[in-house]
Amino acid sequence: MMERSPTPIVPLWKPQSQFTAGLNIGLNYKHFDLFMLLYTSVGNKVLNGVKGSTDFPQAFGNAMSVRVATQSARLVNSSASATNINDQTARVANPGTMVPMLEQSANFSNSTAFNSYTMESGSFLRCRTLTLGYYLRQRKLYGRFTSIVSRAYAQVLNLFTITNTTARIPRSSQ
Repeated sequence: MMERSPTPIVPLWKPQSQFTAGLNIGLNYKHFDLFMLLYTSVGNKVLNGVKGSTDFPQAFGNAMSVRVATQSARLVNSSASATNINDQTARVANPGTMVPMLEQSANFSNSTAFNSYTMESGSFLRCRTLTLGYYLRQRKLYGRFTSIVSRAYAQVLNLFTITNTTARIPRSSQ
C-alpha cells in the first residue's frame, strides 16, 4: 500500500497556460480596410532543449554556447587561479551568474538528472494575422448596405512575437 506524501508534488514543467486571449481589430477608412488578430498565452513554462544541449556540452559533443564560455560559474582559489571542488580555499568567482558551472565530464548534475535551469516562461503575444485591403468596386444594395464586387489585399501571417523566452518561438505550429 502506498503512503500519501505530506507535501504536494509541484511539477516544474507546466505546458498549459493559465490564461489565453485573442483580440480582433478591424478598421475601415474610405476604400481601405485593416484587420489584425493578436493572440496571447500567459503563465506556462517550457523546456528550452537548445539551452540544455549548449549549456551542458559534456553530453552533447562539446558544442558550447558563448554564454557558458564567458559567464559560467567558475571556482577559483585564494590566489584567483582556477581550481576544483577539492581545494579548501575554493570559492565562486562570479556568484551572481545564472549560468551553471562548466564541467569537464558528464555526471549526475549536468546530464543524468533533470534540473530547472532549462525551464523558461512560455508567455507570449503574437500578431497572427495582419491584412490590408482596398475595395476596387462596391455595389449599392438596399439603403445603406453595400456588396463588395472586387477587393485587393495583402496579408502577413505571424508578423511578430513578443516573448522573454530564449527557446524556439512558442507554439509556432499553431
